[in-house]
Amino acid sequence: MKVVRGVVSEELSSFLTDYIRTYKDAITYMFSSGYITEDLKDLGTYRDRQVLGTFSQYSNRTIETLLKRLRPRVEEETGKTLFESFSYLRAYKNGDELLKHKDVNACEIACTIHLGGDLWSIFLEGEEIVLGVGDMLIYDGVNEFHWRDKFIGNDCIQVMLFYLDATRKDIDEQKYDGRPLLGVPVYFNNRETLESDY
Repeated sequence: MKVVRGVVSEELSSFLTDYIRTYKDAITYMFSSGYITEDLKDLGTYRDRQVLGTFSQYSNRTIETLLKRLRPRVEEETGKTLFESFSYLRAYKNGDELLKHKDVNACEIACTIHLGGDLWSIFLEGEEIVLGVGDMLIYDGVNEFHWRDKFIGNDCIQVMLFYLDATRKDIDEQKYDGRPLLGVPVYFNNRETLESDY
């Protein structure tokens, strides 16, 4: 576990926070107007099983770009050569809670970044960590329990970036979370269990 302060500048964090809020509002409007349905998971969803009723999105193309751009920094901080796995974003709201869990195998090197909104502690193996704007927590998502207690703030914009150790024997099949490239939806994943993972 390692906390890296200010890995995303305040200016970029503010831009990405506004982008995610704007994106969420637009998709929510299109859901409510019937223009699109939540069956189009690649646009975002309120059905994330970990935090039902909160907007989240797998593989947002802007956040996938952040995943790619930050890989050298994460490699520097971990001392490992990495491949990108996938990105995930959540726009948490008041009353949300993230139950104690470990992540799927695609989340070997996990990074959580606080972009904006109210601060909200994350607990990693019992240790409370508070990330400021642009701060990143790097941890072993597969083997370390992590959670968040009930959120008492207004909103909290977080992105999760996941990487894999490039020395894995199965790296050719597992990089990009089994997708052919970054930025494409989860249904391009070559794993048979993708529906149960996200």
